[in-house]
Amino acid sequence: MLERFEGIQWLSLLWLMVPLGLFLLSGLTSRHRLRIVSSCAQALFLTGATLNVLAIILIAAGQGPMTVGPWLRLDGLTAWMGLLVVFLGWVNLRYSRRYLAGDQAGIPFQRWFLATIGSVLILVSTGHLLLLAGSWLLISLTLHPLLCLYPRRGAREAAWQKFLVSRLGDLALFVGVIWLHQRFGSWELAVITEAVSAGHAPSVTAPAAAFALAAVLKCAQIPFHGWLVRVMEAPTPVSALLHAGIINLGGFLWLRMVPVFESSMVGHAVLLGFGAVTAAMAGLIIITQSSIKHSLAWSTNAQMGFMLLELGLGAYTLALLHLIAHSLYKAHAFLSTGRIVVSSRVGDLKQPVASPGLLPAGVVAIIVPVAAMTAGHFGWFSPVPGLVFMMAMAYVLIFSVPALPRRSRTTVAALVVLLPMAHGLGQAVLSPSVPVAETPFGPWHGAVTGVMVLGAAVYWFVLTSIIRRSDLAIWQPLLAHSRNAFYLSVPLDRLIQMVRQWLLSGPHREPRNDGRFSGVERKPRGAET
Repeated sequence: MLERFEGIQWLSLLWLMVPLGLFLLSGLTSRHRLRIVSSCAQALFLTGATLNVLAIILIAAGQGPMTVGPWLRLDGLTAWMGLLVVFLGWVNLRYSRRYLAGDQAGIPFQRWFLATIGSVLILVSTGHLLLLAGSWLLISLTLHPLLCLYPRRGAREAAWQKFLVSRLGDLALFVGVIWLHQRFGSWELAVITEAVSAGHAPSVTAPAAAFALAAVLKCAQIPFHGWLVRVMEAPTPVSALLHAGIINLGGFLWLRMVPVFESSMVGHAVLLGFGAVTAAMAGLIIITQSSIKHSLAWSTNAQMGFMLLELGLGAYTLALLHLIAHSLYKAHAFLSTGRIVVSSRVGDLKQPVASPGLLPAGVVAIIVPVAAMTAGHFGWFSPVPGLVFMMAMAYVLIFSVPALPRRSRTTVAALVVLLPMAHGLGQAVLSPSVPVAETPFGPWHGAVTGVMVLGAAVYWFVLTSIIRRSDLAIWQPLLAHSRNAFYLSVPLDRLIQMVRQWLLSGPHREPRNDGRFSGVERKPRGAET
């Protein structure tokens, strides 16, 4: 037993060497050592991938979470997230060597890129609340120079917007961390989790709301999303890093804190509300965008909304699978934007017509969740509401949308079969750190889930109708506002611009109005004369 424990601890120590090595290589980056540092970083990424795979195997074999003091926690969530981070880092670094070849920006990019990846690895592996909050802040600070890599006005304005929004998220996280410390008297997540499991814990409603708000701000949910679309001025590797990795960390934060906040209805309600609104609005906005990068940005916004929706419904393992799948897809999408233009055309969609399968599918979409929740109420089995929602929604997509090609229906049907298997495998690995939602659900919960599925089906049918019949006069006002994202970001944009001008000009000067975000056209110099 002692030998096995020592072996596990050695694996944890070796895992810790990966982020520390990335910080060291970040400091060694220079014009003369650029290629050798890049090669060493890629080797370090491959080493980290090997260690994470080994950790996943050990955890699946029944060996519990591995800890080194109060700072490092290597469990199933850490292993899966670490494997994802090092893989994306390896791919992005290889791509950037060709993308930035001969560009002076390659030196600062590599320096801050390695520092950012190292900070993310610290975040996903720590079990200490102070280190969690510190690495959360460090990620944002190391990402900011990457967003300002090119001296373009649009890129710098978007970076400033993200910087200020991120500070609000940092404030919410630090408030939540301090609140937890005051309630439990410890900074260690393991101690807090043990107290909650024992049933002697104080209320965590306020800290859960603070952590949920931090997750919402990190995931750029409406109305805090304005910077996400404007940040496209950054180089493609930076966009891939942001959309495939950094923006997902809001979901990871809640997954890490699930053992503490699992019983908090307020925290889940915050995630559910923001996620549902963002997914619905972004899904409508994305179909009117003419730029492929803007479409990808709104796609990220919608997918983050869906992920937070799953977390709010208690489908934690499903949310992690969604996080991993979205990261891999979005990294591929940004690093191959030239080929995506062809595959993203919507002109080949079939004409949507009234489908006789919509009504039966809607009836089934309500009956299945009600039956599942009723069975769970009587103790026959324990359904996961989020998983039931996604399964019912997949059924609706297969049978109720006539514009969906036969091949796509086959793909969705195959995913319906594979989804429970992937969910079970993920839960087997994550069970020591991410519990299954154990809230007693009744039949009325199934009715609510069924209505949500039916509403989503009708919403999807309306979207396909708008795509094909956008020339109708009835859709023109809606499409015109949708192209401008319904001006949802304008109030926050104006507020951020005022704060930025106040910070740059000083508190005793009147903010300079240059016409941005105010609808006032700037006159050229000398126009008065």
